[in-house]
Amino acid sequence: MIIATAGHVDHGKTSLVRALTGVDTDRLPEEKTRGLTIDLGFAYTESFGVRLGFVDVPGHQRFLPNMLAGVAGIDAALLVVAADDGVMPQTREHLHILQLLGVPRGVVAITKCDRVTAARQDEVVGEVLTLCAGSVFADEPPLRVSTVTGDGLDALRTRLRALAADHQPSVDSALFRLAIDRVFTVTGAGTVVTGMVHSGRCSVGDELRVVPGQSVRVRAIRGLDLPVNSVGRGTRAALNLSGVTREELTRGHWVVDPASGPPTTRFVLRLHQPAAASLFTRWTEVHAHVAASRSTARAALLDASGAREWLEVRSKAPLLALVGDSCVIRDASARLTLCGGRVLDPYPPRGPTRRDGPLDRLHALAATDHAAQLAALLALPEPVAAGQLRQAWNVSPATFAADVAGSGAHAIGVGDTALLVAAPRWASAQETVVTTVRAWHLANPQVRGPNVIQLRQNCGAKVPRAMLGAALDACLATNRLRQSGGFVHAPDFMPRLAGEDRALWQRLEPLLAAGTRPPAVAEISVALGTRREALTPALGRLAYAGHIVGVADNRYFLPDQLSRLAVLAETLAAADGASGFTVGDFRNRSELGRNLAVDVLEYFDHLGFTRRKGDLRTVFPGAATRLAFRNR
Repeated sequence: MIIATAGHVDHGKTSLVRALTGVDTDRLPEEKTRGLTIDLGFAYTESFGVRLGFVDVPGHQRFLPNMLAGVAGIDAALLVVAADDGVMPQTREHLHILQLLGVPRGVVAITKCDRVTAARQDEVVGEVLTLCAGSVFADEPPLRVSTVTGDGLDALRTRLRALAADHQPSVDSALFRLAIDRVFTVTGAGTVVTGMVHSGRCSVGDELRVVPGQSVRVRAIRGLDLPVNSVGRGTRAALNLSGVTREELTRGHWVVDPASGPPTTRFVLRLHQPAAASLFTRWTEVHAHVAASRSTARAALLDASGAREWLEVRSKAPLLALVGDSCVIRDASARLTLCGGRVLDPYPPRGPTRRDGPLDRLHALAATDHAAQLAALLALPEPVAAGQLRQAWNVSPATFAADVAGSGAHAIGVGDTALLVAAPRWASAQETVVTTVRAWHLANPQVRGPNVIQLRQNCGAKVPRAMLGAALDACLATNRLRQSGGFVHAPDFMPRLAGEDRALWQRLEPLLAAGTRPPAVAEISVALGTRREALTPALGRLAYAGHIVGVADNRYFLPDQLSRLAVLAETLAAADGASGFTVGDFRNRSELGRNLAVDVLEYFDHLGFTRRKGDLRTVFPGAATRLAFRNR
């Protein structure tokens, strides 16, 4: 169990921790010289029946960022108020911060009682009760203590022991994350980082990642200042890391599981208390604090209903802020704490902020658990980006896959690259694509069908753009639709050609189909006895109808011929030991001749089906079956 102190400067927090644990948490020479806590101090003890860790924080307003780094993720707080001073500014601000962070338990100690009368003690107790009304500190009356005489210390120990007895160590299935608050070097061991474990579990030997930074390995672990083999959420830990130097790390960095989500510069908070609109003009300059990290930022309320409970934050430096993480917002001068809350959306969609729009995504993410969130997201028009949601939740791919399986969602793609849609909407999207194509046929009987751009325009908002390609692929795979000459069409549809074009097509098709090398336009003109000036526009009309495909200005192929050549290119590229294929390889296997082979390959390059590097070409595996041929 981790307990942090809180309270105004010179109210006796460090002395109280020393009286409870025997440890002086002021470790810096400047702290000992000035008698003023500047940075975080740590003490551990077994004297409460369980092992407790204390984080002693500075009480001076100037060092509030250090205080924020120390209280993130704690299990309980010890609010300290001196009997001679009473409630002071940092007493109020520290209490406010503890409430914003959602610290679940707390005890109030009235210190320096040996310096004042009983009447003054009663007066301060009254101030504290008024201040703490409605907070976790209101559950028990403040305790009066003196570190000089020892009065009240036993009662405080009893109260803390009861807190420890009620504490249930947290267990979660999230990925490991530790927020670094100290970095140092141990002779013979190397780099050591300490901090609060915010989620997950790690063991000796694990391969982790520094954010920002490189991969590291855990050589040894101390949990609550004892050597252990593993540590989990809710524990202060020291990790001895290999693969990184002391100079590469600082407070505010994280050590995380390699599959954990990336840092972000844009996230949305759900505030613990509604914020006054006057606090945030459009994109107010602020300071954002997440665990031990902080950054200057701009913030704006997303006020869809007047509740003023959602705040979008755009930080100057990337912050690791995932779903459920606490964030405290302070003003631009870093003198006032404005508000705080939990991260609701660490990766909001790009685009203009919808201050007054229907913020359906945020309502979905505000659901009680992962299953409810996913169900609500699947009900929205846009498909769900699987990788982004998994990283926002900070869960492993296996855990996320189980969540998706339980939701009944359809995955377009695999792993983190997949898009998720509700099964009924997936079926509806395919039906919409088929219906749209058949409607096109009725309106345009002379054309083979719409191309992909026209199909997208005709589907409109009924099928989101991110889903359309996959829905079309599914229709093609099940033969509900076909694609040829760059056009999508029903399997049983043939465009209606005008009389002259129909007569030309009946004579042209067997001519193009004969042999492996279709004739050039000049050769077609001679074979058909048609002047080239009349033939060229007719061939253009046949290409527009989808009957033929223009590879070059004077070369036309049947769509099926190009499909076979695409499969040949894919086969050559996939040959054992092949790093690609040459024009000569393709010419020899296709029997097209060099010039025509070059025309075809350049056409494939133009489509993005092949990629040329020097004398070699490669293809994207499996692309030949989905290749959408179209005219230049």
